[in-house]
Amino acid sequence: HGHSGVVGALLQHGADLDAREHRGESALMCAAATGQAATARLLISAKADASLRASRGRWGGKTALELTALKPTAARSLWGARHGGGHERKLEDGRAQVAALLRSDSSG
Repeated sequence: HGHSGVVGALLQHGADLDAREHRGESALMCAAATGQAATARLLISAKADASLRASRGRWGGKTALELTALKPTAARSLWGARHGGGHERKLEDGRAQVAALLRSDSSG
């Protein structure tokens, strides 16, 4: 998580920005759910498809924007208890930033 430099390099070399793994999750979905605003910004500016929905698993049927609204218990399960409340707050702030990016991109 938080590998915007790697994502940027992959995009420069022609990586498929809407590629999905076995559950149908895209890089934008992962960035949205984990509050990685810098990575999401790169993907959105490269025109990643924010309308895609995960096909199964923990995020089945959800779009990147919907993933920014995961309940705090879901956020804790993503990161594990070892990160504590401070990390959870950072996650929530990051997801709010990603949600704003997604909303502004879809409005114009």
